[in-house]
Amino acid sequence: MKFERKHAILLLAVAAWNVFSFGNFAKNLYNAYDAGEDRATGYWVAHTVLIVVNFAIAGLLGSLGWKALRASKQQPKAWARPQVVGELEGLLGERGGVVGDPADPAPGDPGKTRRPGRKQRLLSAGSARIRRQLLPGQ
Repeated sequence: MKFERKHAILLLAVAAWNVFSFGNFAKNLYNAYDAGEDRATGYWVAHTVLIVVNFAIAGLLGSLGWKALRASKQQPKAWARPQVVGELEGLLGERGGVVGDPADPAPGDPGKTRRPGRKQRLLSAGSARIRRQLLPGQ
């Protein structure tokens, strides 16, 4: 599964809610203990464990949400993709290879291959990576 920005925001919101609600619960529990409320030891231990576990969950969710948010910012924007894909289509051949790829036969001569130019040789080094990132499913 790939996290999107909306997933990252949800994870961060749940983490913040856990910190807020269980922080308030911890404060109230401490105030009750400090006031000398008469409860069994198991009550204090169980609720303290709940608070610690929920803070750990909030930390994990916050960490995942932060990583997902940073990753979503590194992806190209949806409005920019068509322009980039359009530019790539001019550089990529029919099969997704670079124009002038030695595997492409020369036009009109199916037995021979054409020699790629300098620009095509430079582009061929990164074309597979670009194709995988911007043209999924190819």
